[in-house]
Formats: sequence, C-alpha cells, structure tokens
Amino acid sequence: MQGMIRGWKLDVRNWRLEKMPIRSYRDIEAYQRAKALVVPMHKLVTGFPAHERFDLCDQIRRTSKSVVTNIVEGYSQRYARQSQTVLAHRDGVCQRDD
Repeated sequence: MQGMIRGWKLDVRNWRLEKMPIRSYRDIEAYQRAKALVVPMHKLVTGFPAHERFDLCDQIRRTSKSVVTNIVEGYSQRYARQSQTVLAHRDGVCQRDD
C-alpha cells in the first residue's frame, strides 16, 4: 500500500518491517529529535536582541523542554486516546510557536 502525503512517500508494508519495537519513550524518534534540540535552542536564543530575551527567549526555552516532557507524558498514558490527546497537545504547542 503506497500513497503520497504532502510530498512524502508512504509505504506501509516496508515501514512496519523497518521500525524497531517501541519499548520506552526513549525509542520514539520524535522524543530523540526533540531532546537533541533542547540545548541548541537554548544556545540560539542567547544571540537574540536584549529586548527579546525576556518574553520570546523564555517562551522558546520553555517550549523546547515542554515538547520533550509532553512526549514522555503521552507515552506513559495507559490508554491510546489519552496518549493521542497529549501528543496532539504537544503538536499544538509546536504549531503555536512557529
């Protein structure tokens, strides 16, 4: 089963074979990427102008940490619907801060 989603090729048959089982939130690729971006985001905002350091920089710092935390919380939920709600919230936070 193949399809195109906004320019991304989706091949469901091969996807399931290539992916490792998720045994921990640490196995989730989104968690790994978000965690890897926390320190670079903190370093990035140190170069912002002084008038942006309090509001915008603080928001960027908190958001970068919040994404990681929300993924962990979403994984820790016992029910799929709760997990989807938390992950959707995380996605909303990312969309808001773009």
